[in-house]
Amino acid sequence: MEIETIPVRERIRTMMPSLQTAEKRVAEYLLRHMDGSDSELTVSAVAQGAGSSTGTVVRPCRSLGYRGYQQLHVLIARDRLVSSADDDHDGHSGRGHGQSDCAATGPELGAHAREQAKTFAKQLSRLTDTLSSEDLGKTIALLKTAKHILIIANGLSAPIGVSLMSRLLRNGFDVAYFNDAIDQHIAAKRLSPKSLAFVISGSGLNSHTLAAVKAAKNTGAKIAALTCFGTSLLTSMADVSLIAGSSEFTFDGEIVNASRIGLMMIVEVLAMELARGCDASSQILPIISEHLADTDD
Repeated sequence: MEIETIPVRERIRTMMPSLQTAEKRVAEYLLRHMDGSDSELTVSAVAQGAGSSTGTVVRPCRSLGYRGYQQLHVLIARDRLVSSADDDHDGHSGRGHGQSDCAATGPELGAHAREQAKTFAKQLSRLTDTLSSEDLGKTIALLKTAKHILIIANGLSAPIGVSLMSRLLRNGFDVAYFNDAIDQHIAAKRLSPKSLAFVISGSGLNSHTLAAVKAAKNTGAKIAALTCFGTSLLTSMADVSLIAGSSEFTFDGEIVNASRIGLMMIVEVLAMELARGCDASSQILPIISEHLADTDD
């Protein structure tokens, strides 16, 4: 049986006797706080609660058979969702496990989607709660002064990277983005101290993205991060971080729903600010005009 199919709680309980003393403290902390808040399950919180170091947090995860703490953290989020779904099924008498809201009619689905739109709108109105004017200003300054900009973004953040690249290109910036994660890594190794790596990652934990960031960091290039969490491997390497979160944003929600609306909004704000006073329009507009088709009469 693959380890991913086993509930984390059961895996810890069955493997507990084989763990070393320090590893057991970490495992016991996880068992006590597995159903708690996101703040109780960060690496630093687990280390502090178990009276150990962050390195000690990773070791028992590997002893349990996981690649590391982040895989275990994601599977804990999975287990929470499974438990929540089971509770929902138990609370709906007359609805079997084979039935779901998929049977809803068109108007019902439309009403639900409209409520989701309202929820997103409320979250966007609180977006500035996690943004620092100082960090925004520093990021804009780095973008304006960089000799070359490499955008690093993978997974669901990739389309936002493409959008930012297009906006910067139209404003006269020397900017590049590559769809392939390996190409991003190669390009990152060729940066210079006068370059900027602009990194977009919702979780701040994407391994392909982090590999490219480490390569860019080794060249002396500046790192600007756009992410949803204030504390992550990405923010620890960045010179400046823009945090697009809200009071309702959770690790579980990031893994499952993975909304990038907040990140996209900040990209739009940056693009508008960088376009102010830009004199590249006279060169770009004629090119754009060549690609606009007239409608047939």
